[in-house]
Amino acid sequence: MPAQSDVRTEWVNLSIHGLRWTPDGLDRARELVWKRLAALAAEGWVALYPPETEGVLQQGRGLSGPVVVGARLDLRRTRA
Repeated sequence: MPAQSDVRTEWVNLSIHGLRWTPDGLDRARELVWKRLAALAAEGWVALYPPETEGVLQQGRGLSGPVVVGARLDLRRTRA
């Protein structure tokens, strides 16, 4: 079993991008999450689930309807 410090959860705030919960908005959100995952990989972390997995992107409610508020990344350390 991995040590407690070998796993973590990170919240990626996407609400600042004003992305709607539409196919185009979800595609852009996934692009932004993949960019963050690339930076995390350089630090030795890998996502347990890809951004396309249901439940990674989090939905909120804006004045104009459903929006992407963020992404929950469950991470595992790949190296010390």
